[in-house]
Amino acid sequence: MSLADLFSQGDFRGSLAAFEEALACKPSTDLVKLAYTAACNAGDQGKARRYYSQLSPRVQADVAVICERNRIDLGGSSTTATSCDVDALEKRGQDAFSIAQFAPALTYFEQALGCATNPTTRSKLVKLSFVAACNARNTKEAKRLFAQLPASKQKELEVICLRNSVDVR
Repeated sequence: MSLADLFSQGDFRGSLAAFEEALACKPSTDLVKLAYTAACNAGDQGKARRYYSQLSPRVQADVAVICERNRIDLGGSSTTATSCDVDALEKRGQDAFSIAQFAPALTYFEQALGCATNPTTRSKLVKLSFVAACNARNTKEAKRLFAQLPASKQKELEVICLRNSVDVR
């Protein structure tokens, strides 16, 4: 199974181990960011903090919400207030989606969802997140988001997951 498969199918511990192995060979900011994301999603507070501390303040502001939504305390002050521009996050998600970068699009949409308070905006972001999760073949997230879709939209949107061999039921 490839690293992308591990991550997109929700095996965050497995993908974290693979990212750490890659970091040992060739350190890069992108790999640190991926290791951080996997650590947050795996619930590994120690590793999440370690990788978070290796990121620039600008990148930290963009990604802090990933651990926050997984209830992982990164220590220090929260950056959510400065990184919760719903429109900017949605735009970044749309940009990633438009070039078939579905996993990053999902991350941006979910960050925006975590910030959104308007019910109409939240509903739109759930739909966008679901479509991105299906296209990223992230079964775990697709199932979680499917349950949040209005029943009237589930049948219509489920076909996107089925087309990508993702069973949300």
